[in-house]
Amino acid sequence: MCIPVAFLVIYKVYTVSVYLAEGLSIKAWWNNQRMSRITPMNAGFCAFLSVLLKTLRISETVFDITKKDLPPTSDVGDDKDAGRYTFDESLVFLPGTTILLLQLTAIFIKLLGLQPMVPIESKKECGIGEIFCCVYLIICYWPFLRGLFETGKYRIPMSTIYKATILTCLFLHLSRKTVAS
Repeated sequence: MCIPVAFLVIYKVYTVSVYLAEGLSIKAWWNNQRMSRITPMNAGFCAFLSVLLKTLRISETVFDITKKDLPPTSDVGDDKDAGRYTFDESLVFLPGTTILLLQLTAIFIKLLGLQPMVPIESKKECGIGEIFCCVYLIICYWPFLRGLFETGKYRIPMSTIYKATILTCLFLHLSRKTVAS
């Protein structure tokens, strides 16, 4: 486990040094790191499904132009909501919400010791790497986590939360069947 962690740390330090050498901030680096996790999972996955459905001739690709939430043209520094994510009923938010719920569930299961029993000869019980990866993804999906508890347009719609919860439960159910067999 030490070699992959060392490579990860070296790569992250290198990318931070590149950002700083270009005159960018660590906050810009972190935002780029988060978006490099969120974008492929949300928009990329929805694009993949759209192309797959079009290739199978099940559905036609539809491109909808959506309204963007822009900050007021006056002083943006006074707006506490400037740069916040707004969520709508779009399916593009479903994969990210599902991933977040899966990570939260995985940490909950690990910390409460609710994992299925494994035979002693194959038991490799540490989980530090899994916990680290779950926490890292939860931090990357922080806007989604805030969206679960916010109100108004900054909240993830309940229909998306219900769908993500169903997908998470389905994934957990199928995972338990795989482990049991």
